[in-house]
Amino acid sequence: MVFILFLPGYLIAGYHALIIGNNEYQNMDKLKTAVNDAREVEKLLAGQYGFKTNLLLNASRRDILKALNRFRRQLKSEDSLLIYYAGHGWLDREADLGYWLPVDAEKGDSTNWIPNATITGTIRAIPARHILLVADSCYSGSLSRGVDVGIRPQDYFDKLARKKSRTVLTSGGLEPVMDSGGGKNSVFARQFINALKGNQDKIDGQYLFSRLRRPVMLISDQTPVYSDIRKSGHEMGGDFVFVPEGSVQPETDMVLIPAGAFEMGSNDGDKDEKPVHTVTLDAFYMDKHEVTVAQYKRCVASGQCEVANSNYWSGKHQSEYDKYCNYDKTDRGNHPLNCVDWKNASAYCQYVGKQLPTEAQWEKAATWKDGRKYKYPSGKTSVSCADAVLDDGGWGCGKNRTWPAGSKPVEINGTYDMAGNVWEWISDWYGSYSGSEQRNPQGPASGSGRVFRGGSWSGTASNLRGAIRGSSDPSSRFYNLGFRCVGSP
Repeated sequence: MVFILFLPGYLIAGYHALIIGNNEYQNMDKLKTAVNDAREVEKLLAGQYGFKTNLLLNASRRDILKALNRFRRQLKSEDSLLIYYAGHGWLDREADLGYWLPVDAEKGDSTNWIPNATITGTIRAIPARHILLVADSCYSGSLSRGVDVGIRPQDYFDKLARKKSRTVLTSGGLEPVMDSGGGKNSVFARQFINALKGNQDKIDGQYLFSRLRRPVMLISDQTPVYSDIRKSGHEMGGDFVFVPEGSVQPETDMVLIPAGAFEMGSNDGDKDEKPVHTVTLDAFYMDKHEVTVAQYKRCVASGQCEVANSNYWSGKHQSEYDKYCNYDKTDRGNHPLNCVDWKNASAYCQYVGKQLPTEAQWEKAATWKDGRKYKYPSGKTSVSCADAVLDDGGWGCGKNRTWPAGSKPVEINGTYDMAGNVWEWISDWYGSYSGSEQRNPQGPASGSGRVFRGGSWSGTASNLRGAIRGSSDPSSRFYNLGFRCVGSP
């Protein structure tokens, strides 16, 4: 099947791939791994990501150009195309020109070489919205602008989907690259395959690059490069999107909470919710969903987050908590992460270019809309299992666990599960409120407990009020506690 990705107002319809692997060179040294690399990449893209693939093995100049021209004729503006090339490459340093070398290329005779300019011109003419060129060849970095675009936060799939992208991921810069070192694969191909094979959520090309760059550098002398392709028609802000078949895709990743003042706290709640005071905040983006297990596992795979489990506890408490922790449950990739401490929640948000929300940001997003304060994030005066995942005649509305993120109706500001499912870690240390007017408060400078908000699947409706506050030691890993992140406009 061809996977179709819907984003707000946009459609990425067909995923196509041209995969080239050249070993059997007629007039120069043969390669060992390129054909096997191409076969494995083709199998992965077709099986896990739903690409319609065209596999070329030991391809001549005519074979490659003919296939590229076919895509020029057949693809539509809403399609995506990935081109994977594994084979010899060459850089003419005097002329500053790079080339792909098909199997019929000859040393010293450029007749059958394919210049980068030809590749770039053809890519510019193919009408697909997104094109990603993956080049595992010597001197392949000459295709790029030579500037690393950096790792962009992963919250902008709706924005990048509307832009035309022409990007290149190369196995090295302006240096030779290894034909082996990854078992039956090249060093680069092995890490490319591992990064995509271990993914369970939609990712963009920059995130894929971030997953493979360091492993390649650690075991070889080559440095992968990711950039837009020069003179190819790339639009700033666009990127290629990989979507595993069967993954659940939210409409968009974040919601904008506009700047302005609101009344924080409640005179009808607990003592620590008083006094009600005016807080003015700059605009910010709030994650629409609580961070899921699948999302968090990407951070663990990168080495920047730790496995989320109940090891904080011991004895009977650990065995009790283990059955409720989602991280190691194979059927809970789209459930909110729980059993995570504050440090790792904060590390994840930093990993994706965001941060944990302040207490003021969280409460405004949960309770304030168009100048009006609401008791519950749903906008209702009471809450039940029709509105949130809670203890309403049984933990988790009778399921005795969390529910997939976003299972309940959307809340007043476009978020989900700010009431229920899991409590959410907050950046602030816990402390008493000030009665004075504040602007962008960050909470106390120090303390013994970090704040959490929102109620959970194991709590009753009274714990789901938007103003209620909780706190715990930052090292706590509770089965009813997770998080979401915020970002700047």
